[in-house]
Amino acid sequence: ALDEALRDRVGLRVSGVEAVGVVEHIFTHRHLQLHVFRCAEVKGRVRLSHHAEHRWVRPEGFAELPHAAVMRKAMACFG
Repeated sequence: ALDEALRDRVGLRVSGVEAVGVVEHIFTHRHLQLHVFRCAEVKGRVRLSHHAEHRWVRPEGFAELPHAAVMRKAMACFG
């Protein structure tokens, strides 16, 4: 279902989907369970209606960007 959701929401097609972990995070008013996946191949053009800009970032550059605690937990799933 991940490939269908990505295609519908952001215009990307993925293949080689592999689950890499589940992240639990508690906000002051809500509990979040985030399922983290790795995709072997991504095709298509990003289509985002709710963001003015986006850009692709290499994994080594991604680590240099500021991230919320939940994103740091998700990235730890990749090692």
